[in-house]
Amino acid sequence: MFCVKCGSPVPEGAAFCPECGARIYPGSGAAWQQSMRNRAKSSPRNYSLTSLSQWFTIKGRIARQEFWLRALVVLCGSFIAGIAISIAFVLAMICFAGSADGNKVLFFLGILCGIGVLASLVFIIALWICWITTCVRRLHDLNLSGWWYIAIWIGGAALDAVFFGLASVGAWIAIGCIEGTRGPNLFGDDPRG
Repeated sequence: MFCVKCGSPVPEGAAFCPECGARIYPGSGAAWQQSMRNRAKSSPRNYSLTSLSQWFTIKGRIARQEFWLRALVVLCGSFIAGIAISIAFVLAMICFAGSADGNKVLFFLGILCGIGVLASLVFIIALWICWITTCVRRLHDLNLSGWWYIAIWIGGAALDAVFFGLASVGAWIAIGCIEGTRGPNLFGDDPRG
């Protein structure tokens, strides 16, 4: 019998491939293995970008590619929401200043802009919750507890005063570049298949 993932010979009755650590399922004969290879080649990788529930869970692991895609989504979303907050806040202040003489239309527009500020803040908070869960799941892929996120955050905050914010960024770039544990680990199956 051969491993579906790497093609290495696997002894009969083995639960995992001795080379790559991929799970070997009972009754996985040659025909089954070929069908699994064909399915793996034909199906695109799912990076969970469309599954909203996967953005808010700390269970499981994510690979480097998904980590970087999520980091890009969080960064771009935060940038856009920050611009929206700035514009809505300035417009709200202009409308409230203009409504000082009793103009109810400008007062109403000021209220709407204030609601826009609050909605953008809620969106940014949701994005940063997603960032925390993404970082925890990336740490799980490295076979590290999610509690390391707090240690990195505290250590980064202490070093950022000296290195002007580069310590935290450097730590997450390094964590995003390190290859995760091959095969299953304490936190789940290998996200790479």
